[in-house]
Amino acid sequence: MTGSLNSSIPSDFKKNSSSSSGRVAVTPIVAEGIFRLDADEGSRKAAFPSLSFADPSAREQRLGGGGSGNEELSIEDVLAGVAVTVEFSSRNDQQVVTIQLPEGSSFYGTGEVGGPLERSKKRIFTWNTDCWGFNGSTPSLYMSHPWVFALLPDGRCLGFLADTTRRCEVDLRGAPTLRVTASAPFPLILLFGPTSSPTHLLELLAKAIGPLPLPARWVLGYQQCRFSYESAARVEEVAKAFREKKIPCDVMWMDIDYMDGYKSFTFDPANFPEPLKLARWLNEAGFKAIWMLDPGIKEEPGYAPLESGDGADVWILNADGAPFVGDVWPGPCKFPDYTMQRAREWWRDLVAEFAREGVDGIWNDMNEPTVFRAVNKTMPDDNIHRGDDDMGGTQNHLHYHNVYGMLMARATSEGLEKALPEKRPFVLTRAGYIGSQRYAASWTGDNLATWEYLHMSVPMALNMALSGQPLNGPDIGGFALNATPRLFARWMGIGALLPFSRGHSEKGTKDAEPWVFGEACESVCRKAIERRYHLLPHLYTLFYHHDKTGRPVISPLAFADPSNPALRAVEDQFLLGPLLVMAFTERSKFADPSAANQRLPPGTWRRFHFHDSDRDLPLLFLKASAILPTGPVAQTTQELSREDPVTLVISLDESGTSEGQLFEDEGDGFGYRNGEYLLTSYAATRGVGEGGQQVVEVKVAQEEGSWKRPRRKLVARVLLGDGAYVEAEGWDGDVISVPLPSAAEADRLVAAAVEEEKALVESAPLLLDGAKGDEEDGGTEALAATNMAAGDLQCHVVLKHGGRLDSLFHYPSGQELLESRFEEGGYEEYSESEYRSPGCHEQYHVVSEQRDHSTGGSHRMIVEGDIGSGLTMRRCFSLGQPIPAAWAAATTALSNRQAVLESTQKSPGQEQNVPLIDGLALKDGTTLIDGLSGEILPSTPNQLHVTSAIIASAIGAGSGGFSRLACLRVHPSFRIVHSFSSAAPHVRFTSIKGEEVLVKPDVQELWLRGDDRPNGDDRPNGEWSLVDPGTGRTVVSRFNPSQVHECFIYWGSGFCNLELVSEERPVSVETPLRIDQSYSIETAAE
Repeated sequence: MTGSLNSSIPSDFKKNSSSSSGRVAVTPIVAEGIFRLDADEGSRKAAFPSLSFADPSAREQRLGGGGSGNEELSIEDVLAGVAVTVEFSSRNDQQVVTIQLPEGSSFYGTGEVGGPLERSKKRIFTWNTDCWGFNGSTPSLYMSHPWVFALLPDGRCLGFLADTTRRCEVDLRGAPTLRVTASAPFPLILLFGPTSSPTHLLELLAKAIGPLPLPARWVLGYQQCRFSYESAARVEEVAKAFREKKIPCDVMWMDIDYMDGYKSFTFDPANFPEPLKLARWLNEAGFKAIWMLDPGIKEEPGYAPLESGDGADVWILNADGAPFVGDVWPGPCKFPDYTMQRAREWWRDLVAEFAREGVDGIWNDMNEPTVFRAVNKTMPDDNIHRGDDDMGGTQNHLHYHNVYGMLMARATSEGLEKALPEKRPFVLTRAGYIGSQRYAASWTGDNLATWEYLHMSVPMALNMALSGQPLNGPDIGGFALNATPRLFARWMGIGALLPFSRGHSEKGTKDAEPWVFGEACESVCRKAIERRYHLLPHLYTLFYHHDKTGRPVISPLAFADPSNPALRAVEDQFLLGPLLVMAFTERSKFADPSAANQRLPPGTWRRFHFHDSDRDLPLLFLKASAILPTGPVAQTTQELSREDPVTLVISLDESGTSEGQLFEDEGDGFGYRNGEYLLTSYAATRGVGEGGQQVVEVKVAQEEGSWKRPRRKLVARVLLGDGAYVEAEGWDGDVISVPLPSAAEADRLVAAAVEEEKALVESAPLLLDGAKGDEEDGGTEALAATNMAAGDLQCHVVLKHGGRLDSLFHYPSGQELLESRFEEGGYEEYSESEYRSPGCHEQYHVVSEQRDHSTGGSHRMIVEGDIGSGLTMRRCFSLGQPIPAAWAAATTALSNRQAVLESTQKSPGQEQNVPLIDGLALKDGTTLIDGLSGEILPSTPNQLHVTSAIIASAIGAGSGGFSRLACLRVHPSFRIVHSFSSAAPHVRFTSIKGEEVLVKPDVQELWLRGDDRPNGDDRPNGEWSLVDPGTGRTVVSRFNPSQVHECFIYWGSGFCNLELVSEERPVSVETPLRIDQSYSIETAAE
């Protein structure tokens, strides 16, 4: 069907509806190409105010005036023949919008997400979460952007915005089907397009949510941070080193340790006794000073912000009406309720007073909001926000959680504007919501110093930009862990070309300034940062155009040829306007100009450089038809002046022409909004000069703004290819003629440029990476046995591929119980909600192994694997092992969710002889075995016990002790035999709500859940059985229901999954995730 819409929202969501046809209400709003879709008129009236729109009232007004939007307007009218269906439906208290797009569509956006650039087959949840050490499949990070950018097969584009502040599931696992689910009545989907180009789609998005305002020019310089520079003297020491080593830098950052006891709006009297003096010193040295502010206000008598906040009644409340108090860095804190105007004004005034201490910008952190000592890492869902009517009124925290960081950034920005009205405010925020770019820049959070995170830096920056936030970038070098020289240099080469460029690292790691990794790495970093300063005129011009039109600053390679499917998933290249950056994000792959042309989009792209080529720096290409304005290197943007020479890098198209623009203003302030600027359009044309020689004439084609052109030198540099060029110099504003070489001379110039570049690269030393070889195994080879056998069972543990079982053999029947394939299947476990997420691929090692050769026998093996982000997956396989009564008694005495657990570690030089089944112990040394609801399990010859856990092993200092979101998924695949002479296999169990359930293969998959079932808990009551009459065998699976949030049955070809899924939450040392289970073999019942 082409462009169909239907609504199946139940009548209780339509009680205010005046629609009788059931058609979805389609309303044009804001600008041509933007449409609001509501399930019906009743849903439209029930919608909460928009917090994403720059002008919330624009969402409510029909474009061109007229009625409320119930006039006849169909999807066919607005989609210009694109085959798209949109369906509204409901599920319990959730509203679901399902959008079917054409096969071959590609998906981007969804804001701050790890993993691949193209989002097909992925799912995210918009729920701002402190995620130290996130990875590519973490479903919720620090910011929420319920926005999907769809690139259709023919290159046209559509955009979808779920305009709800509440937790929202954006599910692309069924791509090209998009499914969006959120709490009902979730107001609408906004349809942008279809547009003929991806750039135009972003321009439409900016018309709705607003662009990022033009930042001050110094914001685009390189910036240096550390958690933390712990004294003013250390800040000055690092700043001096940048100047002495001639490495450009514009900003020094002060993390939380500048505060007195981590209290916002204070300074440590010992280490930062005179902050204004420090700020003035930095300013005189050409640096700006940026200071952190967290939202939590400590409960401490005499603390002025607390007392003024109490007086102004600005706090978020508990459900009982008292101010909520939660622990963060300072200790017990109250939290401002930024949904109230009086709270924002109170915060604004605090910021304005604070900014008088020499503050050039402010960094908002911990504003998801993060709360320590809380398993969900934030405040309770039923906390109360007393929002103003234009915000949505009084609502619980579930409603306002995702906008907390954005509203804090808004109040912070307003405070800087009040203190420094002649300056453009600069705020960096960790948490935010779509629309946050109106108030703040963003970074991609607490990444790790590994090659995986370097690679993710580019797609993360791109998807943020495709969601309306162009001023973003990663912590260069990685926030946690220690980078190697090669990794750091490579990261600097890429990070110096991303829109926001800042080095940052956490305490406990070695220092991470550019010179720390040796002279060779320092040299690469210097060249990388100098490149950024050469390109500042171009970057600043891109940001000006974004401010005016929403045009992208950074975009994926697919923007170069939107209908070309080969470009849609490219993650190591990106565009800065017509400038193509070819990065190298794998440790073993270096910049290789000779092979670069094979990776370029169609068309002519000419490579150039600044005589700075290096094997660890990206390659640069300029699109034919473009002119790129560049400038001189400065140690700080404060050194730049209007009289500095400008170099135009020119790449002619087939017709011999090219064009480009340069925007200039004071670099700060708001005069540009009143025309106080100079926007120059340059044009280059190939022609015939005196004597018949071909020349390129470069001239000013057009200018705009009230500024007069300065008297300055202009260099016109015409690219020939492979780094070669010819150039001529003149005065800006005059016509400059660049003589072109003959074909033979051009060949000679190109050959010489290639040889010069080769010599430059080969003369540089190879940077060390220091990575362990694949053959290294952490010294655990002595415990690398993988076969287990006891009683009637034998199993095989595959350590190299996820610590999974690829075989579970039953001797009496001669049957293999597991269905396994090479590197997957059998019994495996995952650490996140996504299928085959970390945990099933990594190398595992044996922590402990014990065998009992007495009658009956037993065999226990504990294995564990590092799954990254400070987390370890540990599991104990046990065959034929009874659980002692004393251990079972410990289970009955302690709640499984509250027991303080820690992993047992083998001490150096000591044997591990602790008789553990599960490898987990109480801190007091008492072994804790969690059996099946505390019962003593008998020793049987045909039973496998497995205790599985995700434990915190190395959570970083910036995390508050909690990991990223984790979810333990136990995923066994049992072999089944279909026989024409026997009954069908089936799963049977008694549910917790007391029903007898039988599930056959005709129900291919079935989720069994508890807490969201209006008719009772569907989960098995701790036991379910897979009956296979074809083999005469029953596999009985027993587990602890208190540890299992969901159960999943899936019938495949020749196998059945009986999956156990824990809750999804962060993990700390005190709160691991754990599932205890057993599998026994019985004769199948007739």
